[in-house]
Amino acid sequence: ESEHDPVQYQLHNAETPIHQYMQVAIALPDGADSLADKYCAVYRQGTDMYTCGGEISKGWVTFRSRQLGTFQLLVDTISPVINPITVPKNYRKGARFEFVISDNLIGAVHIRNITWTVRVNGKWLPADWYPMMNKLEFDPGKHIQKGANTIEVEVYDDRGNTQVWKHTIQG
Repeated sequence: ESEHDPVQYQLHNAETPIHQYMQVAIALPDGADSLADKYCAVYRQGTDMYTCGGEISKGWVTFRSRQLGTFQLLVDTISPVINPITVPKNYRKGARFEFVISDNLIGAVHIRNITWTVRVNGKWLPADWYPMMNKLEFDPGKHIQKGANTIEVEVYDDRGNTQVWKHTIQG
């Protein structure tokens, strides 16, 4: 679930350009202790929200922005989504697995802060990340053994929300 702090913070107006980043800090609402690590700042543009991320320390969310306008705090408890695009049923040399990764928040900072772990039969495997397409690709290659093989992709956002995709293929 996502929850919004109903308080919106207006910094001047969105039409005024800023040429350098500024540091912004917004106090966590009272009673936020149990979910404090899930809070992030968002920039509001109409009904759209763009994440600014933010470091949480001593009751404040601090972030950098080159925007003026409306900001708000959000509790992000929604896991990223792993959408398989290419998943071979049986492994052949050079076969690649492809996934599109998405998250509930829009914004370059957030999608850049997506991290992942790929394992084949429990062993870590490097993967290629294509940020412009939000695509994760890998070739399990030499990690595939004869018989059943377990492929596991685990994706985390910058608030610690996790999604796991598991699949078994024949080698």
